[in-house]
Amino acid sequence: MKKLLLIVALILPGTAWAEAWVLLLPPRVNTKEGRVTDTNAPIKQWAEQSSYDTARECQAAKRQAAESARGSSLDWYFWFDSARCVPYDLWWKAQEPAR
Repeated sequence: MKKLLLIVALILPGTAWAEAWVLLLPPRVNTKEGRVTDTNAPIKQWAEQSSYDTARECQAAKRQAAESARGSSLDWYFWFDSARCVPYDLWWKAQEPAR
């Protein structure tokens, strides 16, 4: 595992040890069946829920949000459970227009 982290750190400098992490929620879209979560949407269409200092804090917030939504409906639980923690710099780069 340590070798893998080192390889990732060398290949993707600035992303493996990002200083800030963002919790992203997938977009919700209207279909004939109703409003659904689109987990296949490009990451630039995902909404920023909140930001954290570490990946561990972000993952803990994701779990807490999903567990809080569990009692309300399966749809809300799936939305929060589908959230992703992403290094902020990668999220920021995804927002840049294509060249």
